[in-house]
Amino acid sequence: MRALAEAGLRARFSYGVPAGHPNDQAMDTGGLERLHRDWDACSAGGRLSLGMAWRGPGGSNPAVRVPEPVYRREIEAARALGIPVTVHASAPRTAQGQIAVLAAGGLLGPDLQVVHANCATGDEVAALAATARKSASRRTASCSSATGSRGRPSSSPRVSGSGCRWTPPC
Repeated sequence: MRALAEAGLRARFSYGVPAGHPNDQAMDTGGLERLHRDWDACSAGGRLSLGMAWRGPGGSNPAVRVPEPVYRREIEAARALGIPVTVHASAPRTAQGQIAVLAAGGLLGPDLQVVHANCATGDEVAALAATARKSASRRTASCSSATGSRGRPSSSPRVSGSGCRWTPPC
């Protein structure tokens, strides 16, 4: 956080688990709550915002899967604080279905930024687009792999004002 503040950037610091954190244990949500409570002192005059780097259900490798009670506890903690959440999902072909798990669990929402998603299925992209339409004041797709900076549609032909058209690269 100090480096971000000293760099003079406008940025988001996302609180997450340290490397090697056991998958069957939730992140330190108490630490997240304390940081949120004291965030004004860390925000570099409002240039830095606080978010959560969420593991979600974990990756395609069984060694990094996170049990549902654990990942639900984590996202519920962030949502109770009203902070945005970022999750990596459906990046390699072997990870297809991660977004479907989030959708089926009712975990997609306007506060959830799904990054990569380059191997998301068409149904998964449609679920992301449907969530974006429910929460957006203007009709733009919020599929992270298909958008440019700050959620604006990129020059990709896969994005339109009515949602996402998707041909997975995988």
